[in-house]
Amino acid sequence: MFTKKSFITLLFLSICLIITTQTPAFSQSTPINLEPMYGKAKKTQQQLDADKKFIEESVKLAGSREAAAKFTAARGWQHLKKREIEIAMQRFNQAWLLDPNFYGTYWGFGVIQGNKGNLKECIEFLKKANQLSPSSNVRLLSDLAHAEKLLKDQQEKASKSK
Repeated sequence: MFTKKSFITLLFLSICLIITTQTPAFSQSTPINLEPMYGKAKKTQQQLDADKKFIEESVKLAGSREAAAKFTAARGWQHLKKREIEIAMQRFNQAWLLDPNFYGTYWGFGVIQGNKGNLKECIEFLKKANQLSPSSNVRLLSDLAHAEKLLKDQQEKASKSK
């Protein structure tokens, strides 16, 4: 599917996209590429141009936006397993940019939000992933149930301490 040269090209483009999204389009403390869906921020023209180039090159290498998104999300999962959360988020954002309807991207966003303790956002992303999933996915449903249980426990603990 990918040759070593095409992988290196995609890696280079990913780095360029990361660099251009490090500068926030507006004043905020977290770079937009470290927030799910780039924080839904309005991007600069430079960022939009980098996005366009990244999409074009990724499609050229993978054959379609969908295939490129799956490949990029797979890299996100690899970084997530290594606990490289920021790099994982960057990869999931790139996968979302390539295919905003790929369930695996929302799953990744959800897991990262859960790891950060943002359980409500985690659940929202996992529910979206489940809606977009072409078939029932036991691991995804398990992650969703686990996040819902954690949130319920957290809410019960908060109500008892009042």
